[in-house]
Amino acid sequence: MPAVSATLELGAAHAWADTVSRSGGRGSRTAGGFRDPMLAVHSAGLLADRVSFHLEATLDSASGAVRLPVAAVQFGDLSPGRPLALRVGAFDAGLPFLSSARRLTRIDYLAPVAVDARGLEVLGERGAWSGAAGMMNSSRSGASEPKGFDRLEDAYLRAMFERGGQVAGARLLFDRQDSGISWHAWLQHLQFQAGGLLGTDRVWFVPAYTLDRFDDRPAAGIHQRTQYLTLETIALLGDDRDWTLAARAERGHTTPTDLTPGADHDLEAVRFVRRFTPSVRAGLEVSHTGNGPGGPRETRVDATVQLAY
Repeated sequence: MPAVSATLELGAAHAWADTVSRSGGRGSRTAGGFRDPMLAVHSAGLLADRVSFHLEATLDSASGAVRLPVAAVQFGDLSPGRPLALRVGAFDAGLPFLSSARRLTRIDYLAPVAVDARGLEVLGERGAWSGAAGMMNSSRSGASEPKGFDRLEDAYLRAMFERGGQVAGARLLFDRQDSGISWHAWLQHLQFQAGGLLGTDRVWFVPAYTLDRFDDRPAAGIHQRTQYLTLETIALLGDDRDWTLAARAERGHTTPTDLTPGADHDLEAVRFVRRFTPSVRAGLEVSHTGNGPGGPRETRVDATVQLAY
């Protein structure tokens, strides 16, 4: 029987923000209240010998819409003597220790860590090395909402090395976008990311670096680059490890061009989660985001309760 689990999340948030108008005037605003409940369902299992599936569905209670961020079938199991497997469908092709879907904070990463692939991926494993290469549907403005595999234009490579419980990995994404220059039609967005998962059985550190480069932005012949540095700490506290601390600091810098100024971005977040039973958890998070010296800033307090089945 396939394994099925469901998580219902209830929560409330309050934010305080310092704002800056176009004319340079400063102001402030506050907002808060209960969030709409979120229901997530996960299922995984075997369909046949060496054929497995993974399904994740989320229900947006505000709109009633159901999203399927993960709906994939894998052929092969990467067991000893079988070093290759093929995955087809919708899945996250990013580095697993930087997954936006499985992050331990409510606030998302500042760096673009998620790769929402709809396509196919070949996975491989040999000794301490593992990797993947895939093709996925383009998100160009000329493309319709991807429902099949009729526009496999974007490619990526991923490699990881693990030894003694320490993991290092890198990912390279070739993302085709719209361009008015014929010799740049093959690539408009190049993204490189490298990081690691380092630590012990109770404390882990996740350092990462991301380079995000767009061609022809803001005009033809100009390459706009944003670089991100990320450091995340995860700790299990208490004799029964029923407390989880997740802390993250990020810095981003967009290089100035002939037509646009540079920009700086920062994010700090700390979240405590208490597990009362295997099915009940409660969390409290404080996060702070800003856009450079003198720019707008926001402080947010977020409380959640998760009920799992």
